[in-house]
Amino acid sequence: MLSMCKKKEALAKRQEIENKLTSARLPKLFKKKTFDTFKINSTNKKAYESAFEVARNPEGKGVVLAGTPGTGKTHLAVSILNARIKDGKWGI
Repeated sequence: MLSMCKKKEALAKRQEIENKLTSARLPKLFKKKTFDTFKINSTNKKAYESAFEVARNPEGKGVVLAGTPGTGKTHLAVSILNARIKDGKWGI
């Protein structure tokens, strides 16, 4: 069983993440879009890997997502934002 201190810590962390998501002005539809929910296939694997790398090591790096509608560009962009917020960073 979690101690009261650990429960308070976990609640504070969840509240911090929620505050950052609200500040990011992320529509509710996109709050659940993460790298874990992205469906990887042979045509988007490289884009996924590049976006994942930018999310984990953003210093001096960027990514351009281009493609036809429905290829996952928005999902990957939101996944980067969600990963950064989960890591305690701010984003829009």
